Amino acid sequence: MARRDPLVCVVVASTGSLLPRNKAITWKGTCVVHDDRGTLVWFYRELPDALYGTESTMAGRYDDDLVRTPTGRRITHRRLVATWADGNPRVVRGG
Repeated sequence: MARRDPLVCVVVASTGSLLPRNKAITWKGTCVVHDDRGTLVWFYRELPDALYGTESTMAGRYDDDLVRTPTGRRITHRRLVATWADGNPRVVRGG
C-alpha cells in the first residue's frame, strides 16, 4: 500500500465505549495506520465484546442428516438451528 501525506481527519464514535450512544468526536492531525494482522485480529475480536458483552444464551434444535449402517444409524452431518438468541452472538460462534 502506498503511503501518502499522514494528515487525516478522524471521526471516533462512542460505539463500544462506556459513553452514551450516538456521541462522537472529530480529530485532525497526523496518524499512524496499524495495518498488521495482529492489530486487526485484536480489534475485530474485542469490538463485539465491548458492544454486546461476553455472554450469550441461545435455544434451538439439531437438524441431523443420517445414514443407515450395518450397526445402526449414524449422523453424517449436524446443523444447529437457533430458534432464539440473546447476548453476544460471537460467543456461540466461538469468536
